[in-house]
Amino acid sequence: MLKLFSFLKSDKYKNSFISGSGFALCYFVPYNQSQPEFWIEKFRIPWVQADFNTFEISSYENFMVTGDNENVKFWSFENFLQFLKSDKYKNSFISGSGFALCFFVPYNQSQPEFWIEKFRIPWVQADFNTFEISSYENFMVTGDNENVKFWSFENQFVCQQIIAQHESSIQALSINPDENSVISIALKDHYINVMAISDKQIWYVKQVIQSPDVLQKICFITNQIFVAQLGQGYQATKDIQLFKINTAEKFYMFNKIPIKGKGENWYFSFQTVYNPIKQILILQNGKQLNIIRFTNLNTQFKSNQGYFECNMVLKLQLFMEHQVMMESFQQLGMTNLIELKQEYIIMKMNKNNIINIENIDVQKLYFLIYFFLEFKG
Repeated sequence: MLKLFSFLKSDKYKNSFISGSGFALCYFVPYNQSQPEFWIEKFRIPWVQADFNTFEISSYENFMVTGDNENVKFWSFENFLQFLKSDKYKNSFISGSGFALCFFVPYNQSQPEFWIEKFRIPWVQADFNTFEISSYENFMVTGDNENVKFWSFENQFVCQQIIAQHESSIQALSINPDENSVISIALKDHYINVMAISDKQIWYVKQVIQSPDVLQKICFITNQIFVAQLGQGYQATKDIQLFKINTAEKFYMFNKIPIKGKGENWYFSFQTVYNPIKQILILQNGKQLNIIRFTNLNTQFKSNQGYFECNMVLKLQLFMEHQVMMESFQQLGMTNLIELKQEYIIMKMNKNNIINIENIDVQKLYFLIYFFLEFKG
């Protein structure tokens, strides 16, 4: 007999259940715990290319297996996710997939681990790829298969402007600390677009930086410095390039940082992360995590001068697409979360500035995943 319905038994998911049909698998939570007989749909997993038939949940409710007309699937969470940090959007988060960008709010603040979808932005004509939220959370930049879009954020996201200067899918975006400049790269383009905002609050392409190869990743370090990583697909490179601004307010490449991982291929990659408080850049290259420490950058992040060294490398090796093995390493000095296929690595600094490593299988996170990228130290 095919299984199409199952209540969850643990206190963590009290009175919640999963229900399946031929077209989707849906997760329902109580409208409120005082009326557990009324439920609302929290989210659904659509089945498009094959009909959903059956599913099983492990006894500890830490993973799920589904069966359809074609495959047996083991489920984990792989969408883009970023929590909003300001009190105005406390415990809210944004999650993106290829077809929509969704804004979730807590069901109530007394139960911040349960969320409901407040609204969504559907992507119809082009697939959604990536997004960045400003530090003050007053605007957002998104990239899809066609355009860079700028969104204002009040009670709803409103698209204020579209810049269509790339010739392929947007690969990565980065916003500078002063939030008056955005850089973007695309999957097959040999250039970086530098966008600035005018006195009339209109975004425009201020500079196009040509590159000898396509670009994989970009990240602002200060208002005057950003890093770029070149290379085809997920092929590892030997260095990253540093760009800084000149007296004519134009960026140019002024240095390169050697990194580990050259010659290694890696089929999954996460975005480059910079922590301005600790002045540390984390960058994946092949199977290596390169930890690059910047020094002598002043507290306003406006210095054109600075020194850097790649003083730590964390080697990653994936077995059976499930287990991440890590070599021991020294002090890191930051808190961060990095997504790696089926796993999350959490690096936390203790009181003695020694980093503890937690390796959490995504299966254990199940439906309620609320870890976030901590950019502010």
